[in-house]
Amino acid sequence: MQLVAQLDQMNTYLVLLAPILPDEVQREWKASLVQLAKVMIDQFYSPGEKLFFRSANRPIDKDLTTTPTDFGHSAKALWMIRWTGLLTGRKDLVDFAQDNARSLLARAYIADCGCWANGVLPGGNVDISKSWWIYAELNQLAGTLAITDPNFRQYLPSAYEYWFSRFVDAEHGEVWNGVDGRTHLPVRKQPKQWEWKNAYHSFEHALVGYIVGQSLNDKAVTLYYAFSTDASAKSAQPYYYSGKLTGVEAETNSQGQRTQKVTFAKIR
Repeated sequence: MQLVAQLDQMNTYLVLLAPILPDEVQREWKASLVQLAKVMIDQFYSPGEKLFFRSANRPIDKDLTTTPTDFGHSAKALWMIRWTGLLTGRKDLVDFAQDNARSLLARAYIADCGCWANGVLPGGNVDISKSWWIYAELNQLAGTLAITDPNFRQYLPSAYEYWFSRFVDAEHGEVWNGVDGRTHLPVRKQPKQWEWKNAYHSFEHALVGYIVGQSLNDKAVTLYYAFSTDASAKSAQPYYYSGKLTGVEAETNSQGQRTQKVTFAKIR
């Protein structure tokens, strides 16, 4: 059994699309989301460690004395469980996610550099190396929770400053795959581009950072869509978040493509 077998279904389409489906199908998808959340908690979560593990085939798969785990999968699992709780009215799932997020972010944060660690090594020591996707997931979780809980805002200034100064390649674009936890220099052994990076994690991190930043600064969130009709743009929501739609402006670009500029306020 693998955690991502449940988690990837939630974060690639179930949470994103469930709110806009017809009522009957929406009920089915919401039931699936609750079931997947329960499977992740029952099978892959360690109450003692307050972490998720990637496999659950043998008892040692959730034993930190022999099995490492990263903070990225825990962050994504808590993010998805929280969204599921909000979508389905399950306060128990929201509370579970937020309680465990407090523990996870405190454990992952390294005060000396104001940055995130990668995970926990066998034996319980923190892995201070930094992978781009794990770092992105922790930023997204902390930022999302900071919108409604000011206690999570303490991590954001230094964690994002580290991202921009250490991960972003200012000369050639995109972000490095990793940063050395001791030297804080980029690890350049691998290409910067691969299928789950540029078009997913890097893009999502930028999108979530923009939405969170605008919300925390009491500014409007402006996003662009390509609905088949302008009227359909009135159903738009700002990614996983909810907000008050305050304006829709239709535009036609030089290639004749119709797009809609949609503005939101009161992001949650």
